[in-house]
Amino acid sequence: MGALMYADDILLSSPSVCLMQKMLDICELFADDCDMRFNCTKSFALRIGPRFRCNCAAFSVENL
Repeated sequence: MGALMYADDILLSSPSVCLMQKMLDICELFADDCDMRFNCTKSFALRIGPRFRCNCAAFSVENL
């Protein structure tokens, strides 16, 4: 797992969908505490590897 941050941008990296959702949940808690919001129009997920064409569960952010 990992994260790269620059100004108000963040790139999350995770080996699994489940861990990515957990990272999003942590970011959501931080955003709530700092009165920030996610911009879904500028957000996306990219899957890399042999399963890149497989469907996966959608990610969610509760406060949208």
